[in-house]
Amino acid sequence: MPDLSILNTLIAMVIVILVLSLIVQSIQTLIKKFFKLKSRTILNSLLDLFQTITQSPDGDTAAADPGKARQLVQDVTDKLRQMGRETLRGKPMLDSLAKGDLLKVLTLVEAENLLPGVVGKFGRVLETVRTLTGELQAIDAALLKGDASAKFASMQTSLLPIIDDIETLVRDGSINPNVVFGDLNKLRQIKTTDVLDLLGEVQKKVEDDLKAALARNASDAETDALSGVSDGLNRIAEQIAALGQAFDAALVPLRQRLEQAEVWYDTVMQGFEERYTRHMRTVALIVSVVVVVLLNANFFSVYRAIAADPAKSKALAERSQEFVNTAKRMTEAENAPASGQPAGDAAATPTPTPSTSTPISTEDQEKIKKEMKEESENLSELVGTYKSFGIAPLTWEQFRDGITFKTPAGTVFETIVGWIIMVILLSAGAPFWQDVLESLFGLKNLLRQKSDTKNVEDEKGGQPKP
Repeated sequence: MPDLSILNTLIAMVIVILVLSLIVQSIQTLIKKFFKLKSRTILNSLLDLFQTITQSPDGDTAAADPGKARQLVQDVTDKLRQMGRETLRGKPMLDSLAKGDLLKVLTLVEAENLLPGVVGKFGRVLETVRTLTGELQAIDAALLKGDASAKFASMQTSLLPIIDDIETLVRDGSINPNVVFGDLNKLRQIKTTDVLDLLGEVQKKVEDDLKAALARNASDAETDALSGVSDGLNRIAEQIAALGQAFDAALVPLRQRLEQAEVWYDTVMQGFEERYTRHMRTVALIVSVVVVVLLNANFFSVYRAIAADPAKSKALAERSQEFVNTAKRMTEAENAPASGQPAGDAAATPTPTPSTSTPISTEDQEKIKKEMKEESENLSELVGTYKSFGIAPLTWEQFRDGITFKTPAGTVFETIVGWIIMVILLSAGAPFWQDVLESLFGLKNLLRQKSDTKNVEDEKGGQPKP
């Protein structure tokens, strides 16, 4: 029968490293949730996004104004908080942010913050609309004969919805400076070609009537009236063309700004993932150093303590499946969707795609609080498990006197090297050591099976017949 003591020692060492990795993971999760590291990173990414889309307003090459970008971030987070995306302390909670949700929220921010100067451009639209309205009212529809009157009425019907839309945005005689992008984007635009076609038919009819009146030597009053109508229709044509141009000048840049946000979203959020991953690795490394020092997880002393006690290493090896199950449970909890978020946004995988439009209820907020409490309990349990291995953490006296002590493992240099090795091993993460432990556990079972088969063959006195 093969000697499994070496394998038991190796499995016991991996168990110790796995438990330490789970301690690091628990502390990292608590730090991440308490300080809202993911939310902070998303807010920084939003700032990058808005600085990108505001750096070239109207094709200008001027540098972006950081103040405009910060104001946009504030507007967006305020709107999300109104939808329930906030913590128990009233802080923004953006564990994820989908492109569609961001674009919807942008339609709720003040248009002037999204594109400075846009309200002034819609002010010119308002001026054109009012001039056009005056010209329409100046036409004496009674002078229009036959289908010219119907076509003129049809043209007015086409223009009235746009006039009504613009008037709804007016406050104190001018465009409301606090109007939001969504209201401006929903303005109905006229098809100037269709309206001008109708107007052209009316003009032709009026010109024909004017020629007929002149041919029959009609009264000056009649011809002057028809001439006035003809001139008024010409002015209406000019105002309709001006209205179309004013609409384009105001709406096109605004819609382009929203399209820029959509185009740059993926690029900026890719940077978010990379930045968030780097931050989490940095946090994990710092936590690993603290845990290794506080728990005195010297690689050499841990190995010697396990190797010197075969009974302990065998007992740990027999419990390997228990530690694998614990690691699975904690990893599943770590990767589970955050409360108030749809499935798919794993906390350990910062993919910014799930929806943020679902408000977080009081029940969900209490659930977040409960999760943090459970994480703290898991941490206490893991620290207790580590101490049960017989490895003594550093005492306050050792910290107070400075790291000048000697350990059973040897000199201070050896201790520090042992700590460094353990930090390097912990940097692989709990999932890696979970897989290693499962592989070693499977190898041990395989060796046992082969050993049992060999014993049976020896008892029978030779190889069994095929």
